[in-house]
Amino acid sequence: MAKIVLDKWQKEYIAYKGDKLACIGRRSGKTFVMAAGGIERMIENPKTRVLVFSKTEEQAMLIIAMAKEYLGDNYPNKLRKSNTFTNKKTVTLKNGSVMKCKAAGDTGDSGRGFEADILMIDEASRFSKFFWIAVRPIILMSTGEIWLSSTPFGKQGYFWEMFNEAYNLKVKDARFKVFYKTTPQIVEERQITPFWTEERKLKIQATLEKDKRTMTKLEYGQEYLGLFMEDLQQFFPDELIKKVQTVQRPDVIITERDYYLGQDIARMGEDETTYEIGYLTEHEDPRLIQVENLVTKKTYLTETFQSNLELDNKYDFQKMFIDDEGIGIGVFDMMMDNDQLKRKTIGINNSKRVIDADGREKGILKTDLYYWLRGLMEQNKIALLEDQSIFQSLKSVQYEYTTDVKGNPVIKIHGNDTHIAEGLIRLAQAMKYKDLNIFVCGIKV
Repeated sequence: MAKIVLDKWQKEYIAYKGDKLACIGRRSGKTFVMAAGGIERMIENPKTRVLVFSKTEEQAMLIIAMAKEYLGDNYPNKLRKSNTFTNKKTVTLKNGSVMKCKAAGDTGDSGRGFEADILMIDEASRFSKFFWIAVRPIILMSTGEIWLSSTPFGKQGYFWEMFNEAYNLKVKDARFKVFYKTTPQIVEERQITPFWTEERKLKIQATLEKDKRTMTKLEYGQEYLGLFMEDLQQFFPDELIKKVQTVQRPDVIITERDYYLGQDIARMGEDETTYEIGYLTEHEDPRLIQVENLVTKKTYLTETFQSNLELDNKYDFQKMFIDDEGIGIGVFDMMMDNDQLKRKTIGINNSKRVIDADGREKGILKTDLYYWLRGLMEQNKIALLEDQSIFQSLKSVQYEYTTDVKGNPVIKIHGNDTHIAEGLIRLAQAMKYKDLNIFVCGIKV
């Protein structure tokens, strides 16, 4: 395999000593340069302690994997023998330097009690104020450095504040040195090598042009140009998510309860299918209580159908709200052909166009579904599990104001980690269906 050649900006990033912030477009090597920079510093300074934070443990371990790849290519004899390449959470060098990774959590509490010389934070724009309060003291007594890397997430939070201070306001004693590059810039400027061929460059540039035509200006600006788009905003505020994350997974399934399933099925090329399960309380003013959040990766449609059947055997669902769009139609059809599931299954296609009483298009169902969930959260009519993956998925949902083909204002909702959120907006439909008793030929559906 051809050895990766660092871009000019990556070399400058690695060479800089001090707090640094990389605001870089998607798929441009910003995560890899943090990993490579960490290894260089660990080799240069014995007993350097590097602590890596990312949203999830899986993402944090990716930086460790990249660090080992860079180490193997450039310093194959520096890894301590007792630290084999099978250790996915730690890199230990012969000179006593150590790199460890941790899942951040929404509060950063997993970092309390640690001390480091370098604190690396990947996708730094996505973390809440609770996280920053907990982790910044990690490098205080060591007079260490903070390395931030991310695409933007609107004009909010610590990442934006530090970028704005240094890059826009040019404050003389700004804490961070900013490295800012767009994806098109990096693709154009990258040196041609056996790994980065002219053919590959041209194909990626063609893809970027297609994405530019199909994405909104705000989406393209944020994801590929690294812009802090003022009109892109977080749909579920951190405080609102935390307010409703109040329950733990129960030890047993109470069969007398009325359970519901909300499901998002992985699109072609994506890897996560989610199962969101909850029940309605038996009160005059019922609440929806979540009891399970399951995520499967790269499963076949037949496996998803079988999982739905097995879950129904456990919970005896009242209704199962299924993603019946795109590849999801395959699972939906299997369920409609099954005698046990067909009367419980309801397809929720969030790309369906919504028409008002006067026959005018007023948007797509997806928007209504998200507003319905947020309304339940604001009214404290839903309680969600204290699960970090749920927090991050809801936090990733963004909205922007745009216009339809007729120039009418509409709201577009999107995000890059919304699988769980998509399952939850379907589960939330249980509150609408609780009083519906539909009969076909005298049989309750």
